[in-house]
Amino acid sequence: MTTTFHGFTLASSIKRIQSRQPLVELPKQEEYVPNYFIRPGDSTWVITGENPKLMQRFRFGLEGFRTVQPFLRAEG
Repeated sequence: MTTTFHGFTLASSIKRIQSRQPLVELPKQEEYVPNYFIRPGDSTWVITGENPKLMQRFRFGLEGFRTVQPFLRAEG
């Protein structure tokens, strides 16, 4: 993953992600496709601390002036 001022890249394959997080699964009927430029408002895959065994889709970016943002960490 690389970051830019207006977005980031999630280019790792699902096999690479699962080699580092072996218990992670995609939701049924979902397909993982790398995205080379994720901009604010785009949907992207994340692994959360609340459910570290499931990749979930979240919308990237800030949501207004007083929004509380959770801590995010990227590895790989």
